[in-house]
Amino acid sequence: DEPEYPDNYYLAGVLYYQTKKYKESEEYFRKAAELYTDERNDSGVERAYDGIYYVKNYSGTKDELEEFLKTSIQSGVNKASFCSHLAAFYIKERRFNDALNYNLQGIKADSHSMENYFGAGISYYYKGELDDAIKYFEEAAKLYRETGNKEYLGETYAFLYKAAIENNNGEKAAEVESAAKKDLGSMEWERKKK
Repeated sequence: DEPEYPDNYYLAGVLYYQTKKYKESEEYFRKAAELYTDERNDSGVERAYDGIYYVKNYSGTKDELEEFLKTSIQSGVNKASFCSHLAAFYIKERRFNDALNYNLQGIKADSHSMENYFGAGISYYYKGELDDAIKYFEEAAKLYRETGNKEYLGETYAFLYKAAIENNNGEKAAEVESAAKKDLGSMEWERKKK
């Protein structure tokens, strides 16, 4: 009844996605993004692009996903989030320099983007640049702690602890372990640090 109402297209995209009709889902998310853009509804555009990301992530090829993420970043839609997604894609491909580039762009777009700090820490860690890894993991841990996100806080502490140990910094490792036990509890920390 209201063909130009973007929420209807967005919800249709969600329903098609849930029923694994990915082609139709992407079409409806794209139409929703177009209508949200016409309305200058940035949060709607971001939601629609997130929907397209999930479609591409679960049903597209690696090349399609990479291209979609690059295009989204260039257009400025939810830049910090899409930089984090593209960096995670590159980390899986073990392309740590590319991943780091996008995580740093994501941090520049949103200085509170904990996922990008964590991703940068991962890239530095696997590149063997442990001082930088520790710096970015510490910032990620601070932000995860502030938002109460214990699941990712635990992962961050685990990497921070490993980086400190590998960097022969026992004092830093002890400091991380103490903070982790306080924030997560001893049992959860023991599970995470393995």
